[in-house]
Amino acid sequence: MSLTKRLLSSFSVMLGLVLLLGAGELLVTRDLSGDLERAANVTARQQYLAGQVSTDAAQLTSLERGSVLAAMVIDATRQQTYQQAFSQHAAGLRKSLAELRALADSSEEVTLLQSLDQQATLVVQGHEELRQAMANQQMDAGLSIFAQKVQPSLEEIGRQAVSLVDQ
Repeated sequence: MSLTKRLLSSFSVMLGLVLLLGAGELLVTRDLSGDLERAANVTARQQYLAGQVSTDAAQLTSLERGSVLAAMVIDATRQQTYQQAFSQHAAGLRKSLAELRALADSSEEVTLLQSLDQQATLVVQGHEELRQAMANQQMDAGLSIFAQKVQPSLEEIGRQAVSLVDQ
C-alpha cells in the first residue's frame, strides 16, 4: 500500500470518528437542552405557584382577621371589602393548587397538594360559617368558628405551602 493511500485511509478514519463524535455531542446537547428547558419552565413555574400558595394563605389569614375585627366594631363596609378580597384570594389559591396538581411529578407532591386542597375546602367552608354567624350577630359563635376551624386550617396551609416550596 502506498503512502498516499495510507494517508487517505487514516484521514478517512479520523474524519469518520470526528463526524461520529459530533453526532454524539449533538444528541447530548439536545438532551441537556430539554432538561434545561424543563428546569426553566416547569420547575420555575412550580416554585412560583408554591410561593403564591404560601402568599395567598397569609393573605387569607390577614383578611379573615380583618373581617372578624370589622364585624366586632360593626364596620359593615370594611367587613364586606375584606370578605370580597377573601373570596378573590381563595379563588387564586384554588387556581394555583389546580395548576400545581397538573405539574406534579411525584406521588409525594400529589398527596401534599390533595391535602392542601382539602385544607382550602375547609377554610372556605369555615369562612362561610363565620360569615353567616357574623351576619346573624352571633359574635361568640363566629369567634369560636374562627379559632377552631378557619385559623388552624389557614396555618396548616401555610406550613404545607412552605414544605411545598422546599420540595
